[in-house]
Amino acid sequence: MVTLKTIDGKGAGHRFGACVKVVGDLDLDGFKDVAVGAPGQGAVYIFRGSDNGLISTPSQVIVASQINPHLRGFGYSISRAADIDDNKFPG
Repeated sequence: MVTLKTIDGKGAGHRFGACVKVVGDLDLDGFKDVAVGAPGQGAVYIFRGSDNGLISTPSQVIVASQINPHLRGFGYSISRAADIDDNKFPG
């Protein structure tokens, strides 16, 4: 049986949910995690999976302005997770 959950964005115009991607088991706890883009806010939210589905509080919020203040459209699309630094974590 699938349990449906609602996860709301933080503000109007942030376009929370413009992109939703299952990104694999980022924290290696045995459950798949989900990334949700909010390009109007310039952010990507990471939600952890659990045996009861997704945990509705994000475990991480990645904000474009903390990476580079000139980034635009951050969170519009999300690519697959990849181990780019060879640390054995999938993303």
